Amino acid sequence: NNTVTAQPQCETTSNPAMRIPPLALGSVFAVGIAAVALASLASGYMSLSWWEILSALFTPNSDESLGMVMWGVRLPRIATSLLTGAALGLSGAVFHGLLLNPLADPYTLGVSSGSALGAALVIILGIAFPGIAFLGAPWAVTAGAFFMACLTLCAVIAIAGEQESRLSPTTLI
Repeated sequence: NNTVTAQPQCETTSNPAMRIPPLALGSVFAVGIAAVALASLASGYMSLSWWEILSALFTPNSDESLGMVMWGVRLPRIATSLLTGAALGLSGAVFHGLLLNPLADPYTLGVSSGSALGAALVIILGIAFPGIAFLGAPWAVTAGAFFMACLTLCAVIAIAGEQESRLSPTTLI
């Protein structure tokens, strides 16, 4: 007698990332980011001990040069890095959601090319608005790149909207 018994099937997923609970994964990332931020407070041209870091953070008047290094250079750099990473992650998520494609990037819709054109135009034409703080000389290239990136995205969406009454990811691509 060749009887086949049913084997119990174990529940596995093909995606290994789904095995880790999201809260645990987020906690690991938060601890990792905090560790890197603390390590970057200690490293630099002027290497600092942990005691000096705590002293500069909680008693700002203890040493003027130490406080200037911490509050004027290292902490703003860490905050800028965190905000830049969050903005890039958010923009990537928007592109993925807009195009319903996990491989989508700014090159797909021409946003990067439009941004490069805006920066090049500002550099070649020497456009700067000294009276306006965020359009002055150091920020003019960034503002031109951002403006042209937004204009390019609006143009692509407008052209895709003319093709169909409803905007679909296939039409955008």
